[in-house]
Amino acid sequence: MSEPRGDMPTYPMMPAMPAGDIRTRGDLLDGDYAIVLEKVANKVYLALATRDMTFNGIDVRSQEPVVIKVTEHNATQSARAEAYVIQHASQSPYLPRFVELREKDGKDWLVTRHITGTPLSDLIRMSGPNGMDPVRAARLAMDVLQALKLLHGSSSASFVHRDIKPDNIIVTTETDGWEHAVLIDLETAIDPTRTLDGNIAYTLPWASPEHMNTKFLRWSSDIFSVGVCLYQMVTGRLPFGERGAMENKTMADFLRDRPDNDLVNRLNAVIRKSLNINQRDRYQSADEMLSALEWVLKAEGQHNNDWYGNGHPGIPPGPEPPADPEAVEMEAVLKGICHQYTSKRRFESVAEEVHLRCRSEVFAAFNGSRPLKVFSRCGGRKRFNAWQQKQLDKIAPFDLSNEEKRMLTENSDLMPLAFRAADLIRIARAGAAARVRSLNTLLLGFFLFSTAAVVGLVLFIILLISSS
Repeated sequence: MSEPRGDMPTYPMMPAMPAGDIRTRGDLLDGDYAIVLEKVANKVYLALATRDMTFNGIDVRSQEPVVIKVTEHNATQSARAEAYVIQHASQSPYLPRFVELREKDGKDWLVTRHITGTPLSDLIRMSGPNGMDPVRAARLAMDVLQALKLLHGSSSASFVHRDIKPDNIIVTTETDGWEHAVLIDLETAIDPTRTLDGNIAYTLPWASPEHMNTKFLRWSSDIFSVGVCLYQMVTGRLPFGERGAMENKTMADFLRDRPDNDLVNRLNAVIRKSLNINQRDRYQSADEMLSALEWVLKAEGQHNNDWYGNGHPGIPPGPEPPADPEAVEMEAVLKGICHQYTSKRRFESVAEEVHLRCRSEVFAAFNGSRPLKVFSRCGGRKRFNAWQQKQLDKIAPFDLSNEEKRMLTENSDLMPLAFRAADLIRIARAGAAARVRSLNTLLLGFFLFSTAAVVGLVLFIILLISSS
């Protein structure tokens, strides 16, 4: 969190006051909440509905300001979905505070604490064409990354926000008077390992190239959107224009008109990496980008000791080994199983899932071989099935140790288990591929031998006929 700035207008919190002093325009949920639409004694900011079926109001029982969001019970992007995400990501100053979720009249009603502050989009507009102070921008981006750490690393699911943009970031000074950012509108968040409906949610200028397909969304997709927001904060413009990176693959010149200095160069490097079109070349986690921004600010500390309290330049984080894509995917699968099943059932389900994936590699290898398929169609189906079954029998069992069972039960770091599962799947794939190559060679040799024998027999018959 950073120090409050005088140029940031904030909307005052609704003060606690007797219910009789509150001027409301109707009530919701059996009178527990009142919609506040006008100032009360010049102390409460005018709070109209922020969008369709979202209201600012007050809890008449506790006199706390709230936001009430109502959607159809079965809506794809619903209040219930947002409540699920907030509760699983835990209460945090970087995310909306959950109050309650109530079902009434076939609708879901989500109540969260009202956040007193200013949308980041307004701050960017007020900063003018040259953008805001780079240090302030980096600190606000770090707050958003703190929120993403909670979303991406939830105990029972790994959510991707999908719609990070300045309108969905509120800058507030509610916590101890220090300025920080809060990430809102979580109804678009999904766990991509379990979302198969193809539901798309994004805002074009801030969306990554892979946002068009939920199957390709990863943590790095949110990191890209944070990079766009950070770029916009420090330059006052969008890096890929209004049509975004989906259509315009060329990024505008970063900070072209600003004085060249070490801070800008370091921040430039961080933003460029976060905005890489290639998904694998970006920061792969919120922690990774947080470390890079901490390095930027630590290095600035030699000229700005009030931030880190020392005059020593920071050390840039060393390059991390590239993440194993199969292990990352497998960890997401394991988290999905943890969420679906109870402790006893999930052990069996993990072993079964790994075994099924190994079997799938064998089937893919055999069915992808044209010589084997031709052989099967020409009368060799029984032999083809026997060869395939023999390879399936070679798949090693996936037995969980007591420590791995504990990791699954506690939803702790599942990456070691994911690496072991991915290695077993790779072994099954390599074994099947080697077996298929040997069978292809065998069939090719048999075919060539048969062809040579037939040709030889024909030539022999021709010679016999011609000699007689």
